[in-house]
Amino acid sequence: MRLVGHTYDHVEISFQHYFRENLLITDCLGPFRRWEIGLVHRWLAVIVVCRLLVFCFPSDPASAEAWSSETRWHNPLSACDHDCAVYFSFGRFADEKMSNSFGFSGGFAPDSGDYVAPWNYDYQDAFLISGAFSRQILTVGSWFSAELEGGIGQRFGDMHATEVWGAVYLRWHAFPWNDYVRTTIAVSTGLNYASRVDELEFLRDDNGNSSKLLHYLSPEITFALPKHENWELVLRYHHRSGGGNVFGDSELFNGVTGASNFATIGVRHRF
Repeated sequence: MRLVGHTYDHVEISFQHYFRENLLITDCLGPFRRWEIGLVHRWLAVIVVCRLLVFCFPSDPASAEAWSSETRWHNPLSACDHDCAVYFSFGRFADEKMSNSFGFSGGFAPDSGDYVAPWNYDYQDAFLISGAFSRQILTVGSWFSAELEGGIGQRFGDMHATEVWGAVYLRWHAFPWNDYVRTTIAVSTGLNYASRVDELEFLRDDNGNSSKLLHYLSPEITFALPKHENWELVLRYHHRSGGGNVFGDSELFNGVTGASNFATIGVRHRF
């Protein structure tokens, strides 16, 4: 690969050309074009994810049939059978746009900035302690699962609201290094209700709107030792907002765009 030019833009263009022509991931990158992701490390991250998915998904007919045969639905009203979990966490309010936190530069919101690493977040003196119960409702082999989660959290410091939420989590389990560190990534969609709209949350909305009921979108990554896979270290981005740049001026969420983000660390026990 040859990098041309001496400016960052030239390097970026060369990377993009190389990836499109040589790694054949045009389809994978398609959805990201409308988010205008242009920085080199965003492309690298997308490539890593695409390569992992290609590596982990079954490609031959026998594996595909096994995938189908290993699909299992779980009755959420039955006794727990290694498909239930409890989760506890502690977090601090981060005054950052979600698009910045995950590197979608210029993406979800027109004024989004560049990627901001967790250690550079604009942390405020507001905190969240929370707990949740979850139950798997679908598993596909050892690759994928879907879970129902209900949780409650209490803010303190400069924020005082009590939160409750219900959500569906979609979780990916298949990573090539799982023999050494069991890893999963998951993302949620659901509803979050706060007992009040704290001032810090109100000030983050671009339109000066507020709502006690908001969308709950809280991605997470977990790590566990293979010999103790039922105990997970959980890094979660606890996020509630109206998703104004996704859902539009939704009456359900009173047209709210931004709301609150807590960078949290926690532990989950599966049983």
